[in-house]
Amino acid sequence: LSQGTLGSLALATRLALSELYLKDMDGFFLLDDPFTDMDSTRRAAAIQAIGTFAENHQVLFFTCHPDHAGDLQSLAGAKNLQMAE
Repeated sequence: LSQGTLGSLALATRLALSELYLKDMDGFFLLDDPFTDMDSTRRAAAIQAIGTFAENHQVLFFTCHPDHAGDLQSLAGAKNLQMAE
């Protein structure tokens, strides 16, 4: 598998397992730069999947890529919080 395909599969697996585990419980999903190896098409699809998951569960996303954060804001309605160094 290419790195982008592998990253997409890994994210899909994590989302599915989290959905099964959390069901109707409160909880959150933590991501640390999962889009690094994805092209823009895969990234857009992954963001849509995260946005769907976020309709029922809180998602915390960490990235050092401003374009990834911007994509999350525009495609999934994410809020951007800056962390101080």
